Amino acid sequence: MAVAGSQTPRSADRAGLHARAEALGWSVEDPPPGTRRPLRCERSDLTVESFFSTDGEFRAARIHGPTGPDEELDFPSTLDFLQRHGTDAGQGGTAAAEAAAVLARSAARRSPAGPAPQETPPAEESTTAGISTPEPPEVRQAWGTWPIVVVAVLVVCVVLFFVARIAGW
Repeated sequence: MAVAGSQTPRSADRAGLHARAEALGWSVEDPPPGTRRPLRCERSDLTVESFFSTDGEFRAARIHGPTGPDEELDFPSTLDFLQRHGTDAGQGGTAAAEAAAVLARSAARRSPAGPAPQETPPAEESTTAGISTPEPPEVRQAWGTWPIVVVAVLVVCVVLFFVARIAGW
């Protein structure tokens, strides 16, 4: 973990992404940990906002640019985007190599994730529609009436026991 300032630790995801973006020529604005603002990487008319959980794990990145609607990317896709749209001017330095190693370790421990979760469309909200099948009549009547008789006899016995205990007191 890299340390920003004097005491607050940063996650490997955040520190590695920051170093990698700078090494590729992106202008990086990294707010202090504990704030809800994203890590912003800017280059000409493109902006990459990376969002992290409270424990520092990468959640998603949002790409803003002139090409059309915003895109949402996972961790490997964000790294690929930064690489494709950045320059390799600072690639030979140790900071870039260190950032690449941190990101490789971080990506290796990550399971392949699908697209980021989105709102459920109204037509798909119910998870029980169409899965219930009615029971056939013979299953509903398989026990007969004797279980209710047994329960009633037990209830009468318990009530008589309580009455006898109170009366004998």
